[in-house]
Amino acid sequence: MLSKITLTHCAVLLLFSGAAYGVNVEGIKLAPGERLVAIDGVPVDAATAAKVETRTSSATTHTVKKVDTSADKVATAESTEGTATNIVGNLVRSSKSFSHSDGATALDKANTERAKQGFGALVPDPALQRLALRKATIAAKRSFKNHIGGSLGGAKCEGVGFTNGRFLTCCLDERGTYGGAAMVKGRDGWYCCLLVR
Repeated sequence: MLSKITLTHCAVLLLFSGAAYGVNVEGIKLAPGERLVAIDGVPVDAATAAKVETRTSSATTHTVKKVDTSADKVATAESTEGTATNIVGNLVRSSKSFSHSDGATALDKANTERAKQGFGALVPDPALQRLALRKATIAAKRSFKNHIGGSLGGAKCEGVGFTNGRFLTCCLDERGTYGGAAMVKGRDGWYCCLLVR
């Protein structure tokens, strides 16, 4: 009888120590599709893993802010993580040609179109993201369907385009590592800008 109590006490202590490790999950962020299994080799219980997954998924919700184009002032459209979405306007799928590219941000949409042509995804560059949004906003305000000129911000290529909602510009086949992209709704359609570095 004494040995059973001792073994039970040991099992309870092990469970509590594992739970203590599982509770300390501050700062852990999971990428889409990842799951928390253990911390420092100690298995994590399902409830603790679910807390981390819930917190991580709620932190990636995108909210778009409005852009004031009346005075060429651009407020960055960004998510709660600080990643610029660079989509300004109500972008919805339609039956029109060039209606929609998959992705949560303008650069995701550009990368979708690049992948269709066999090119790798561009990593977001914050400076290029801001510049692409500024250029697309100016083009949309002026209904200007061409390059607006000015600096490329260190990019080697600038693509511009005008569509019904699908991301479309030249330079989608340009080799590069970093990029910035934006889509802004104008009076007559969507104005896109892509910068590749």
